[in-house]
Amino acid sequence: MYEKIAWDNFYKTGNIESFLEYKKIGELYSIQNDKVLNMMENVGEDLGEFNQDERNSNKRGSV
Repeated sequence: MYEKIAWDNFYKTGNIESFLEYKKIGELYSIQNDKVLNMMENVGEDLGEFNQDERNSNKRGSV
């Protein structure tokens, strides 16, 4: 998305600085999204392990 905006802006204006700025914004946005997705996956895994531990302890207590 940002790459298309960068290219369109460069095509219309010929301003290479704007093109490079938009590309950098796109790269930073992509990096941030990757980090957020990784954090969400880690939280999901941690919750899955926590829930599994809870189920196992409940089974031991009811026997």
